[in-house]
Amino acid sequence: MKTDVKKLDGSKILLTIEVPAADVDNLLNEAAKQISQKLNIPGFRKGSAPRSVVEAKAGKEAIAEEFLNGEGLGTIYSLAISQTEYDPIAAPQVEVKQGPESGKPFIFKATVEVKPQIDLTGYNKIKVKKDKVEVTDEEVDREVEALRDRFAEIKDTLKDKAEKGLFALIDFEGTVDSKPLEGGQATDYLLEIGSGAFWPGFEDKIIGMKPGEERVLEVDIPEQYFEEALAGKKASFKVKIKELKTKIMPALDAEFAKKVGFESVEGFRKDVKENILRVKESQADDIFGSKVIEAVADTVKVDAPQTMVDDYTDRMLSNFVRQLSQVGASLNDYLESQDIRMEDFRKNIAADAAKAAKSDLVLEAIAKQEQIVVGDDELDETLKTYIEKMGEEGNYFTEGADAPANRTRLRSAVKLDVIRAKTVEFLIDEISQKPKEDAKKAPADKPAPAGKKEESK
Repeated sequence: MKTDVKKLDGSKILLTIEVPAADVDNLLNEAAKQISQKLNIPGFRKGSAPRSVVEAKAGKEAIAEEFLNGEGLGTIYSLAISQTEYDPIAAPQVEVKQGPESGKPFIFKATVEVKPQIDLTGYNKIKVKKDKVEVTDEEVDREVEALRDRFAEIKDTLKDKAEKGLFALIDFEGTVDSKPLEGGQATDYLLEIGSGAFWPGFEDKIIGMKPGEERVLEVDIPEQYFEEALAGKKASFKVKIKELKTKIMPALDAEFAKKVGFESVEGFRKDVKENILRVKESQADDIFGSKVIEAVADTVKVDAPQTMVDDYTDRMLSNFVRQLSQVGASLNDYLESQDIRMEDFRKNIAADAAKAAKSDLVLEAIAKQEQIVVGDDELDETLKTYIEKMGEEGNYFTEGADAPANRTRLRSAVKLDVIRAKTVEFLIDEISQKPKEDAKKAPADKPAPAGKKEESK
């Protein structure tokens, strides 16, 4: 098979592909076999009739059409593009120039959009500073108080009036326009006064009430309420306080330290500080990684093809809509709450999508240049873990007739993710090993100390 490649404007190429006559006959035979599986031909099992018999039954045109629309043309194109240095990002536009016909070469042209070729010169000379991580005493104190709060007990109080900081055991019934408010009723509800658990104004109007007292409270429904028909209206709540209680925090002493698994308060605080430090270091690593990716992408002069940007935009928009649905909201709700048009919102997403697509292109190019790969065993284990974490949804990749195909597609996606992560780790290691800018340089007449490397290339 002969394949000529011509670069076109933008990120498109033109393939001119010529398949030898002998190979064309084999592919036409396969197309005839596919047709024979759909026909009842006397004297032959389905799929076993020779091409001459199928031609007599269905016609040469039917075999040629099966070749073009079935697996024949797709197989040739896939083989041709795989032998080039280009990666397609869209389906090709095909123009048949000759055939397919027995005894003659099959010639066709394919115009396809591909990933741009990237010049990585200088990418490994970037400089990115990692944020220094510290843990203050105030941060430790806040976390210690939060942990003490988890072990707090709610007990009766001697106070006879509701006030901020107390807990009130209440019954309430809400109505709007004299109609019951959906989800606006409860009995024996324990409310921490001042916690902001209810709509603004509700808890303030409970202050001063005594156990056994009933009141009718008028509260404004928030403008951003998910049920648009009720947003901004007034709701009426009939509230009865049954009991008042207070929170008793455990003393921060050796007894409490032992209760949470430590021999002393000092040991407890040390562990809290170490946990905070681990979290902050992890966050700093994530931020550093993002800065590294952005810095590397900025050194490369390439734009992601519009097809990629559109695809990334669609995926990011779909993910956002799914996140909204998980909290009972819709995209229209969000657009109205932000007072933004769909066209403008999509433009904003497209800008982020363009950056993400470019970053992925650059990381992919670096992975190829640096020969960063993932082994089959590692990939299989990662895929297994990924599916297990999905719970019942993982059955989509393990059960049913379509499971193998679904799993193959997932495996390809996971492979890209793993290689991307490995590439980011590689970049971070490269940058982390560079000498600090403020390091003292060795005098010109003296050799650098043993073990020190020159500026990384």
